[in-house]
Amino acid sequence: MTIFRHSPLALTAVLLLAACAGSPNSPMDTGELITQRGDKIAGYGDAWSVGKQQVNNGERMVAESNRTLAKARKQLADARKDLAASEAKVNDAEEDRLAGEQLIAEGNLTMARAEADYSEVREGPSANSKPIDDQPF
Repeated sequence: MTIFRHSPLALTAVLLLAACAGSPNSPMDTGELITQRGDKIAGYGDAWSVGKQQVNNGERMVAESNRTLAKARKQLADARKDLAASEAKVNDAEEDRLAGEQLIAEGNLTMARAEADYSEVREGPSANSKPIDDQPF
């Protein structure tokens, strides 16, 4: 650095050489070629890493989806069993209701016959053939 303080010409020469070394017209040296190739390789590696991350995320999604699907299918099967059991209970209740309505109808008919029979007995002759005056009380 002491050279540059004493010689402005040396500083100018160094700056010109540095500018020429980076000019697009000059061929790249081995280090620049390796750096350029490394950048391309790094780009491929970055793209592969992104793809690998997508694969990992997709595999996690598929595994979670499979678990959810299995659970949902089991719940659906259980719900279908519950539905079948509920339908059977509804059918049983409807049959019981019809049987109850039939019993009510038969009971009403039996009561009507009993009332009619009682009416006939009540309107008929007395069970006591003696007049009331002849009875000892």
